Amino acid sequence: MFASFSNRWTRALWVSVCMLMSICCKAQEKDIVTYIPSIKNIPWGSVAMFFFDSEGYLWYSTEEGLCRDNGYQTDAFCANEQNPKLIRSNYVMDIAEDGKGHIWFSTSQGAYMLDKKDYSIHSIAVEETQRVPIQSLIALTDGTIWLSTSTALFHLDADGQQKQRIDVRGRGKSPKFVNAFMEDSQHTLWLAQSNGCMWRYDINKKDFIPYVMQEDVDPQCMVEDVDHGCYWIGSWGKGIVKFIPNMVGNRATTELQPATMSLEFDGMDKVMDIELDSHANILWVVTTGGVFAYEIDADNNLRLSSISDRLPKGKYYYTNITSDKHGNLWVSGASRHSFMLPRYQNGIRKYAGHKVLTHDEDNLLETIRQKHPDVLRAVQDRQGNIFFQSRQKGLCMIRRGDTKAVPLLQEYETCSTMSLLSDGTLIIGTSIGRVYTYNCIIDKAPRYIAAVSNANGKRILDIRQDGKGHVWVLTRDNVKEWDRTTQGHRTLYCNHPMIRMDHFTQLMSAPGDSICILEENSYCHISPTDFSASHKSLAKPCVSTIVIDGQKHFVRPGQSDMDIDSKANVVELHLTTLQQHLAEQVQFAYRLTRKSLFGSSSTDWVELPIGSNIIVLTSPAKGDYTVEVRATNGQGIWNVEHEVFRLHRLPAWWESGWAYMLYLLLTLSVIIEIFKQYSKHVQRKRMTQMEEQLTELKFRFFTNVSHELRTPLTLILVPVEQMLASASSLSGRDRNRLESIQRNALELQQLINQLLDFRRMELGAEHISPRNADMVQFLSAAVETFQPLAQRKHIELCYIHPKKALYAAFDHEKMHRIVWNLLSNAMKFTPEEGHVWLELQIKPEDNNRLTVHVKDDGVGIKANDVPYIFDRYFQSDNINSKGGSGIGLHMVRELVRLHGGDVGVESQEGKGSDFWFEIPLVCEQHSINEDSAAQTSISGHGAEDDSVAAQEETSNTSITPSILLVEDNLELRLLIAEQLRDEGFDVNEASNGQEAWEQLSAQPDTELVISDVMMPLMDGFELCRRIKGTENVSHIPVILLTAKTSDEDQLEGYKMGADCYLTKPFSPAVLLNRIRHLQEQRRVTMQHFQHDDSKEVAQLTYSPIDEEIITRAKKLVEEHLADKNYNVDQFSSDMCASRMTLYRKIHSITGLSPSDFIITIRLKHAAHLLSTTSLSASAISERTGFSSPSYFTKHFKKFFGVLPKEYRVKSNLPLDSGKAARQSHCDIIAD
Repeated sequence: MFASFSNRWTRALWVSVCMLMSICCKAQEKDIVTYIPSIKNIPWGSVAMFFFDSEGYLWYSTEEGLCRDNGYQTDAFCANEQNPKLIRSNYVMDIAEDGKGHIWFSTSQGAYMLDKKDYSIHSIAVEETQRVPIQSLIALTDGTIWLSTSTALFHLDADGQQKQRIDVRGRGKSPKFVNAFMEDSQHTLWLAQSNGCMWRYDINKKDFIPYVMQEDVDPQCMVEDVDHGCYWIGSWGKGIVKFIPNMVGNRATTELQPATMSLEFDGMDKVMDIELDSHANILWVVTTGGVFAYEIDADNNLRLSSISDRLPKGKYYYTNITSDKHGNLWVSGASRHSFMLPRYQNGIRKYAGHKVLTHDEDNLLETIRQKHPDVLRAVQDRQGNIFFQSRQKGLCMIRRGDTKAVPLLQEYETCSTMSLLSDGTLIIGTSIGRVYTYNCIIDKAPRYIAAVSNANGKRILDIRQDGKGHVWVLTRDNVKEWDRTTQGHRTLYCNHPMIRMDHFTQLMSAPGDSICILEENSYCHISPTDFSASHKSLAKPCVSTIVIDGQKHFVRPGQSDMDIDSKANVVELHLTTLQQHLAEQVQFAYRLTRKSLFGSSSTDWVELPIGSNIIVLTSPAKGDYTVEVRATNGQGIWNVEHEVFRLHRLPAWWESGWAYMLYLLLTLSVIIEIFKQYSKHVQRKRMTQMEEQLTELKFRFFTNVSHELRTPLTLILVPVEQMLASASSLSGRDRNRLESIQRNALELQQLINQLLDFRRMELGAEHISPRNADMVQFLSAAVETFQPLAQRKHIELCYIHPKKALYAAFDHEKMHRIVWNLLSNAMKFTPEEGHVWLELQIKPEDNNRLTVHVKDDGVGIKANDVPYIFDRYFQSDNINSKGGSGIGLHMVRELVRLHGGDVGVESQEGKGSDFWFEIPLVCEQHSINEDSAAQTSISGHGAEDDSVAAQEETSNTSITPSILLVEDNLELRLLIAEQLRDEGFDVNEASNGQEAWEQLSAQPDTELVISDVMMPLMDGFELCRRIKGTENVSHIPVILLTAKTSDEDQLEGYKMGADCYLTKPFSPAVLLNRIRHLQEQRRVTMQHFQHDDSKEVAQLTYSPIDEEIITRAKKLVEEHLADKNYNVDQFSSDMCASRMTLYRKIHSITGLSPSDFIITIRLKHAAHLLSTTSLSASAISERTGFSSPSYFTKHFKKFFGVLPKEYRVKSNLPLDSGKAARQSHCDIIAD
């Protein structure tokens, strides 16, 4: 339907907006033409006519179609490849507009009507006009249309339907073309025809009345002059004719105008078009010889006005002249030489003269150059601040009373000129075309002024202020005027051949508030503009076209909204003020407000670059958009009023109301489902927590019960063991009964341990401590344990194993539980005279794993129960079931898995079961004895070690320490106390930790504490922590007796500082062995310290606080090593302790009195000096604080067994042998 052209030619078309210089030499104030620029680069090179519609759009008639111009974009309506049948011919001859705003245009093949509602084009329905040239047409004020062909005139109604046809053939002298229609102020229709006649349409007769022209005038066009009561007719060959018709008849007075027929100008008398400027009393005439202006004098005759020096040079063919609503004249012609004459009253005038110098800065420059020789220019304000430009530092400021030069511009900018305004503001022009303002009182830094800066980057030559306070900026191309009050501005260019802008170098204020541009031998005078008056003529912006994804949509008159499809990606709004002559100077700004279902959002005002008129919206979301647009005039003054245009982005199907309703329903459904699932989750979580709490309560109950059972078991096992020890006084029957009691008590103990292990396993706290051992030997011991039970039940218990040893890594205690559970079940569910087999083998397909089978020929397991037999609490409902807790086999599976193995069962009901498990083998074989020696059990259940230690002779020691026994169970406490007293110990008793701590505080001489863990008021862990953390009693060893058997509990006890940890029930022999072992270990450690030359004391302690005390004591003695008078009193004072407390502490740690400890430290240092220096014995005795060499020698021989001289000889042994001796001695201690 239409085509688009780039803005390049369009902007050039309106470049005249910015050109407002009236160039004339010695011009007078009455001159009305101020500037005549050329308009170039319009479409297709030839414009037949210009036409302005009622909205202000400019329309072109060209040989290639009809064009509409909004000042920025040009839209062409023509037949092309995309729409070849739009119109039959693109050669447009005439344009008109009717009262409805429809655009009518004629072509070489018919006439058409363009409807602005949708910018559709409709052909005239009159058949006779469809394929013939339409020479001219006119739209009358009554809404009807007249058009002419070579044969007839057609009168059409507003819809294009024929009302009247008038044949022009046979009228007048000969058939001629109708050149023009014209409707005067009285709504009379006139017709100019090329037959020497003017025709007036008589509405009553429905026909045209001819007016015969004199002098053989050939009328071409006509214009009414209401002020002078005549018509002006442009003729072909007779120039301009004044026409005064008689409206009653067909008579008329005609007067030729000689001024329009001068032979001086070729073609001056062949008129193409005329235009009357009634305000200026000027008649503009377009002829084949050019454009002429005629003044209408007092006698109503035309007088030629000289404007030749203001018109484009050269002879061009012009066809049409018209004016816009702003009074600007538009001249159309061929060969791209159409142009516009803007209507301005002020401009540039050139006068002869000499260059005037106005700068009076010489004195200031001389003063500044004394300190800054490279200064180029300088100014000084009223406050005394100096601004100067130098080659090295650039633009700088020196404040009054200061000598420091402060730079004002960036390093890349150089000041080319500056001017100080009347209010003290500095205007700065740079070499790259930028203009800044700076007020040292208000501004922190120079402010950039875009309105008068040079966008092309050309140098600012000069800046001045005129009498009105306007700022003038001079460049090589133009002069800019800026009103700081209204922020209005304008740009002046010049095309006159007599004036070269690049010759001007300086500005100067002139009288009358004007400004002068100076060159070498002349100057130009410029009058300022009243920018405040510009407010009255501000044009209102509007939206002319909306482009959606490349598809144009013209905005019809009065339209203020538009719907946008949901698929739109890019939406462009083309703006215009319909002031085509100011397009390059107008600036637009817009503010966008979007309203949606969730509220509204608005942006700040966005200013478009000057000369740009396109607002771009990218992928607009659903909603209503309100676009507010405002614009400036040609002087940059913003209009207060603004245009409002609304866009409604239609919703896609997924954005429709039904879709949102569906989304809401789906969201509610999801929320409800999530709530249901969450409720179920919370319910399951609560149930799980309740189950866990219930399970934890059960476990805790079983654990507490188990702990409570251990103390009675101890009271059973200890007396039974004592009674069995005196076997000689027991009869055989009583012995059997005691052994039965002991056996069942041990079995009960095993069940209690199993229950506690099950709890730890469920809490994930069970771990293994694997040791390499022979599985054949281990299982053999287990079989021997069950042989008495098998004999009583008359069951044959068989052990099948390889001849060679099979070594595996396993936790002995946990493997014992595995085998014990499997053998117990087999014995339980096997009837008398049955068989139980324990078989150890290696799988043929995997030599790295060994398998243990426990088989029986008992009742077996139902097939349905086999998959669940290892589940927790599972019990088969076999009628022969012997009861149970349902946790034994579950523990077997978990313990086997801890070893990295697997477990399974094969069973047939009534035929027996085969339980098996497998664990990894150890590739390298180690001796069981070696492995046992390398591994120390933290649990204290090493029965073999305990039994061996129990048989050791303990009578060789005379140490009978005072023991504090802490146990809340009175019966057990009395039993243990009796055993200890029988062994010769002095035993004090306490029923809880709090009572024990009070006794220790009162009697710190206690040498050993034996305590239970679970007690009221204060438990054993807290008592142990207090003992090991208190300086007076931290040296006392602590043995913990408890029913808490887990590794974590034992580790917690050792962390509290316990020296030994025994679990209930325990053997009295084991307890005595632990006591003797602690005594012996301390004795050996003290002897080693007392007889070794090593100065280390940390090995004597078993708690951090003891280590700190003894280290501090050693350090004090070393600090007073040479002081012979340093005695126990000074030592106890330095240690901040009494002599008794110090004696007790030192003796409990080292076995020495404080005085002996001092002597020992002195002797160890003396030994070190003997072995590492060549000092004499007397010198060493002096250095180590002995009163005399003899006294030193006496003590040295007593301590080391040799004299100092002999020790020095002995200390010279080779280093390796000395190390071996010391290592041997340490091994003995470890053994």
